[in-house]
Amino acid sequence: MEAAKDHIHALSYAPKPARISRKGIRRGLLLSILIAFCVVAWIFGRPYLAQARYLQLQAHVAALSLPHDKVVFETAAGAAAHLRNAQEYRGPRNPYFAVKWTPRPPSDWQPPAHFYLRDFDDWAPMRAGDKQDALAFVHERRSKGGALRTVSLTFGCCEFGPEGFAVAAQANSWLPASWQPGSRAVSEARVSKFFPMDFTPSYKLGIEQSLRVFSGEVDDTNESHFVVRFELSGIKWRLHGWLRDPGTEPRGAKRTGLPWIALSFKLDQPSTTRLSDGDQPSTQPKH
Repeated sequence: MEAAKDHIHALSYAPKPARISRKGIRRGLLLSILIAFCVVAWIFGRPYLAQARYLQLQAHVAALSLPHDKVVFETAAGAAAHLRNAQEYRGPRNPYFAVKWTPRPPSDWQPPAHFYLRDFDDWAPMRAGDKQDALAFVHERRSKGGALRTVSLTFGCCEFGPEGFAVAAQANSWLPASWQPGSRAVSEARVSKFFPMDFTPSYKLGIEQSLRVFSGEVDDTNESHFVVRFELSGIKWRLHGWLRDPGTEPRGAKRTGLPWIALSFKLDQPSTTRLSDGDQPSTQPKH
């Protein structure tokens, strides 16, 4: 009798079978939906996140202003060697030599120093060879007709040899990228100009000549204009550039219907002081 009572007592306190509540089911469904949404957002949102980072870099480059007296290109051997010791300078990676210096230049030859900016390299989809050039100017410019473009100006040299070397200035007008994933800035117009063409009979600078280029400046009174100062064997010059509207190209020039860049060399201020091979140019703004 007592055993039967104990059995009944045990049964009366047996745990109830576990049941899933409606509240728990709703929580599980919401968690599943949230996880699925995060997975979809990660898969499809990554390209937009990457594009947002690129556009942020684009805005930074378009507003860039280098110190006005910063040396961005130097050919004098001693000064160039001094600059190349700085992290933001480099020499041409694959210099092109004249036949007399092929395949190897003289042991005492010193390559020029090129200023480069990693942000510009990452933003501008330029050819590998162009990325080795020295960056002298990059900033947003607006033509008289209202076209807004980022303009860059680089300097590169080639054909190093016993007779000298050739130097070219290359200007690019960049159409900004959009929010479309994968969109990148596009070089709408590019113009190259060999340096001495306007003021020497040869397209090459003589081996005894030296060239020092300073960072470019915007013209606060003219949104389309920019200026780059340089010294050719101690003589001071300026390279002027303008972002022009379509249809204003000179007679005989090919018309593309796109904004273009005009370049013009002008003598700035004669100086009798020649650059010394041992000159150590400033790389920081003067105070």
